[in-house]
Amino acid sequence: MIKSMSLALLSFVVFSYAILSADGVGAVSQEPCAKGGAQKAIGWAVGEPVDGYGTILHTADGGRNWERQGTSVDIPDVGLVGVSAVSARQAWAVGGADSENGYGVILHTKDGGESWTREGPGSDLKDVGLTAVSAVNKNIAWTVGSAGNEGVILRTKNGGALWERQGIGQVPNVALNGVYASDASHVWVVGDNEPGNDYGTILRTTDGGATWEKVPYELSRTFSSAYLITVDGANAHKVWAVGRGQIVRISVTSQGISVTDQTPDFSSMYDINGVYALNRLTIWAVADLSNIWRSRNGGKTWTSQPAPLGGQYVLRVSAINKRHAWATTSDQFGSGYLWNTSDGGRTWAPQQIPVATGMWGISFVRKQGSACQ
Repeated sequence: MIKSMSLALLSFVVFSYAILSADGVGAVSQEPCAKGGAQKAIGWAVGEPVDGYGTILHTADGGRNWERQGTSVDIPDVGLVGVSAVSARQAWAVGGADSENGYGVILHTKDGGESWTREGPGSDLKDVGLTAVSAVNKNIAWTVGSAGNEGVILRTKNGGALWERQGIGQVPNVALNGVYASDASHVWVVGDNEPGNDYGTILRTTDGGATWEKVPYELSRTFSSAYLITVDGANAHKVWAVGRGQIVRISVTSQGISVTDQTPDFSSMYDINGVYALNRLTIWAVADLSNIWRSRNGGKTWTSQPAPLGGQYVLRVSAINKRHAWATTSDQFGSGYLWNTSDGGRTWAPQQIPVATGMWGISFVRKQGSACQ
């Protein structure tokens, strides 16, 4: 798997295969943009630098055409790892610390990518590598990462004019890798395991980040390093997190928080890199060795889906409905792809992109109307 932002990829490949239940793929979607939405779906994907600046790709037609945005003037020479699309005009992208001044990178567009502006206070971003971003709307977003082994959480509530550090004294000293904000109050963050813990870090806030609580859990397997990489949810109370050899569902009820191990019976050496919850039932997860899985029942069972190319680290996944989804990949040679399915995952195919580099984050506009008008 790829967990670091540098694409210094593992030199070995673990040959193990998932034993997964066959439950098929679904019928016509009732999700936003289901009718004709793929032809008008708006999304961004980010990746490693090419020609001296980080890669930002944009599509306004579901990936039939991807164009590169930005230049070396406004995009630093860093790998961009996370992206969150808010609307047809608004998106954030984040990445590692640049070589010029050592500050983590937060980029924001308010005009559909015609221009990108760098944001964030230098003092809170010194030597910080940012790995994920999740925006609630055009004003409110969270990003996470780390400075060494120190976890970092930042929030903006004014459209990026100011980013404030959160969780100081509450966040453990581990790298934070993923974030999912369902609304302005409820946010989930995941990261590496603390020393002595055989499970990854899960953090939760219900008050917009004023306070953060740890959520412990148990796995049926033990790992030497049980980190979590990404997190996504159907809402604040139904959330999935993935990482090294694990898929866990986090449920919040009046009885409290429960974490259920939903990992299929495959090798613990897999890094499951990305997860996307279309709703409380339809979930995609992607992993090393060109693995793509889909669940139609909230993660109780998973179906393996055919990848168009072997040997890829499949890193992130996004969807607009039950039929149309996209995934990013990278390989040990520093190249990568954007894959797309238009039939719920029965088939996946590469889409043509204007760069040959490792691709990381991907995000399509989720809200009704924004991507379909």
